[in-house]
Amino acid sequence: MRRIRLPDKFTGGTTFHVETGDNVTLYLRGPGSINLQSVNGFITVSPSDTANWLAGSYAYSLRFLDISGNVSEIGSGTIQILADIASLPAGSDTRTQNRRIYDAICAVIEKRASLDQESYRINNRELKRAPLADLLRLKTRYAALVRAENGRGGIREVRVTF
Repeated sequence: MRRIRLPDKFTGGTTFHVETGDNVTLYLRGPGSINLQSVNGFITVSPSDTANWLAGSYAYSLRFLDISGNVSEIGSGTIQILADIASLPAGSDTRTQNRRIYDAICAVIEKRASLDQESYRINNRELKRAPLADLLRLKTRYAALVRAENGRGGIREVRVTF
């Protein structure tokens, strides 16, 4: 039996179709629990069914059942199921977690321009802000993560001096 690999990403609301051979079951575990059985050598799921799959990262296991009743794993890995964009309401935040963090860091840095204090104390309460150097390091790190997610050119910074 040949080794079967699933795609790295799959978008809900589209047809899921994989050639697997007979007697194969696909188990997906992550935000949801999905079990799919091959029929005539294929696992095919309609768009109306995949639209209901919860988005997120899933681990998968492809298992083959032979004539003797033995089960063997013929493939495993992870697959990212993306939300069905057609079913998202207006105003949905479709940014990745890395992009949301990057945007939050940029917002904090932007607001820091008017705040000179790194910490202050009122009575017995103290507020400390993250040092600007740490924020800039995090910004660089998350910019790289977002670029990687976007396949290279994700975020482009243009530096301007006044």
